[in-house]
Amino acid sequence: MKLGKLFLILICMCIHSNVYGQSGDGDYNGECGVAGITRNNGRVVNGNDATAGQWPWQASMYVKTIIQSLHAFYCGGILIRPTWILTAAHCLQTSFRIESIIILLGAQNQTNLDEIGRQYHYVGEYVVHQDYDDAIGSYFADIALLRLTTEVTYDYYVRPACLPTFGSEATVGQTCFISGFGETQNTGNQNILQYAGVDIISRETCNEWYRTSPLSIPNGHFCAGFEEGGIDTCQGDSGGPLVCMESSVYVARGITSFGEECAKERRPGAYTDVATYMNWIIEKIGEEEEITGASTEYASTRIATSESTTSPGVKLKSNGVFICILFFTFIPSLV
Repeated sequence: MKLGKLFLILICMCIHSNVYGQSGDGDYNGECGVAGITRNNGRVVNGNDATAGQWPWQASMYVKTIIQSLHAFYCGGILIRPTWILTAAHCLQTSFRIESIIILLGAQNQTNLDEIGRQYHYVGEYVVHQDYDDAIGSYFADIALLRLTTEVTYDYYVRPACLPTFGSEATVGQTCFISGFGETQNTGNQNILQYAGVDIISRETCNEWYRTSPLSIPNGHFCAGFEEGGIDTCQGDSGGPLVCMESSVYVARGITSFGEECAKERRPGAYTDVATYMNWIIEKIGEEEEITGASTEYASTRIATSESTTSPGVKLKSNGVFICILFFTFIPSLV
């Protein structure tokens, strides 16, 4: 028998800790940015009807009216954690009492009170960014957080969007998606959740287009839409999501903030840049884990599913970790 040879074997495994939240059997396992359905080829003025589960991070803010049994829809929001909703600061510059605000999640049709997937939650507190400026023509730091009194249940219809890292930027020219129950200007049924594909436009280009407008695009904002107009968010969509597909998950890049009318030529919608305010978000929701640096691409959410043995909770995790195992083995040669 011939002597065997000593082989050096290097095995590398890539563990994606927060991309595409599907387990081996295809069940949702609590990752952020994963929709129940991913047929996203539409255009909110000139938008398409969304399917149940298509945009599971979409939140709707309602307030009790004078007739206490009725609630009026007035803004959107983005689910980012089991008890936290991201929205626009200007949605909270009202005289509403906090106990009068109700958050609706999992809805696809506002008028169908019996639709499967709906979850209602009260708000325990809200935090408006300290630098928010609502002076005419300025929406600087148009960002706020709502803390729910109870945790949401993650399922097919209700899931969180991923958050970007601090300082990262949306890719100019990339097609991302907006959604909401706002005004459609008779281009669709605003009782049905509408969504649209829009292109990311740089702040510099957008300010050039807005040069003759009383509005300007402040730092910490970008625009999305088209030079010719036609597709846009509108009244009632404020606070809602602009999400971009990145590394197989949807990342909340923008919060619907403002615009000059809706869908006008050279007047695309302006969005609060979530990445600019990531340090503020993490501080306010009480997550101290480091989220910047090359090794961390997304601030992710994971919860326990019905088949999990771990406790529910939230945690920041890196996008992917390469683990290399180096070992020697002795393989005998055949005679």
